[in-house]
Amino acid sequence: MAATPNKFISPQSVKGAAVVTSAAETAYHAPVTAVVKLMTAGLNGSRVTRLRSRPRASASATALHLYLSTDAGVTKVLIDSALVLAHTPATSTKIPETDWLYSDVNPLILPANAELWISQAVLLANGIAHEIEWGDF
Repeated sequence: MAATPNKFISPQSVKGAAVVTSAAETAYHAPVTAVVKLMTAGLNGSRVTRLRSRPRASASATALHLYLSTDAGVTKVLIDSALVLAHTPATSTKIPETDWLYSDVNPLILPANAELWISQAVLLANGIAHEIEWGDF
């Protein structure tokens, strides 16, 4: 769909995905091995409105890193980070959710065909689940 100047274009389809990271990535300037692709923006770009992360087992405090790639994953640029709090699951506790704070009023706008990749700083055998919601223009 070609964009028309001075016309509002809203997302045409709503999408969601979930991935799990488990290995530690510490080369934040040029991640290569322990990053997982979250999503690929549509042909006219995308609008991310939600990103949440949750540990899948006992976890120490763990930094999370979000990367943007505009060259099919060859180069990944650090654009955001968040923190998963330390937690030990129990039958009487809620697993803490890390909200990256993207929303309808604070979206992350991506160019056409851009990719988002995610990593964590600490090895967690059972990993961290990441859930993303977006709309393609």
